[in-house]
Amino acid sequence: MATFGVTVLHEASAFAGLRDEWNALVRDAGKSPFSTHEWLSTYWTHYGGSTRLCVLLVRAEGGRLVGACPLQIRVMGAVGLAFVSRATLLGAPLTDMQDILARPGYEAEVVDLITAAIAEQGIDYLDLPELPDESPLRTYRASLRTLRGLSEGPTGKLPFVALPKGWSEFLATRGTSTQRNVKYYGNRLSKKHSLEFLPLTDPDDIEREFPTFLDLYAKRFADYPLLTSKEYRAFRSEMARLFAKNGWLILFVLKLNGLTVAAELCLRGGTTLYAYNSCYDVEWSREGTTLIMQARVLEHAIFQGISEYNFLRGEEAYKAHWATGARTQYALHLHRPSWRVQIVERSRGVRHLLTGAVATRQRGAS
Repeated sequence: MATFGVTVLHEASAFAGLRDEWNALVRDAGKSPFSTHEWLSTYWTHYGGSTRLCVLLVRAEGGRLVGACPLQIRVMGAVGLAFVSRATLLGAPLTDMQDILARPGYEAEVVDLITAAIAEQGIDYLDLPELPDESPLRTYRASLRTLRGLSEGPTGKLPFVALPKGWSEFLATRGTSTQRNVKYYGNRLSKKHSLEFLPLTDPDDIEREFPTFLDLYAKRFADYPLLTSKEYRAFRSEMARLFAKNGWLILFVLKLNGLTVAAELCLRGGTTLYAYNSCYDVEWSREGTTLIMQARVLEHAIFQGISEYNFLRGEEAYKAHWATGARTQYALHLHRPSWRVQIVERSRGVRHLLTGAVATRQRGAS
């Protein structure tokens, strides 16, 4: 009978030494670039702050890494003198796809051992957002019930495009209006302007164009502080450098007359392309720049042998023109039966009752 061991790391320096075997596990588990060591370690560098790192490792006999769970723990004040700890998978909320890592064939054992290790860490609340339907945490969630308070529900859908072998073949499957507009705006832009579409993969080219991309993104999302913060800019800059070095990143740029009017930051994992950030200059959008940008990105992906383009989170209307399907993501929430949690849950119940009573009184008064 196979034996397993669980170790817990709290030091970033110890986590740094796991890069090669961590990424090997990511590949074997078939996970996205968001599970790579480069993504997680960069996120921790820029967003670790006052939180505590907690990386759970499951090794089989002989020391082979068969499972891992990277957590970030926050300690928060609750009611009175009580303090509660809340753990999330490392990377939330800026990571579109999250999961634990489990080598195929070891999923049940990994979930059992990680569940037990989490309980030993004394974590009060455990939030596991953005899990795929096939996550081991969902398949073997019966093990999680030992932590108590298990609840789960969908968090949204990830639209995707299953790509065929040829661009003309794919475009023919889209609506007639999409086909017509791609032809019309493509010809119009090429005639009126000097049009450049640049799929950048060389690290030097990406480094040169990246500040312009970040500036355009900040302008487009100026009303969203989280997306325009210095931390987010620094995080993406470092992540892009590491990913470009490994050949995991494509920066698409659309220029008109030398001016960048649209850009898209994509991560590559195997034959899947993940659209992490996209932005455009609203002053040029009426010229059909967003439509042509998306069409050129998909055409390039097909030419490069990409089998799937994933839009990631969000069900914006424009994605419906291109998507051929969508996958549901889920969130799991748990809490352990500690006296601190009992105080918090009871206080929530009291607040809920008081809020309901006030609302009833207001409706009666009206």
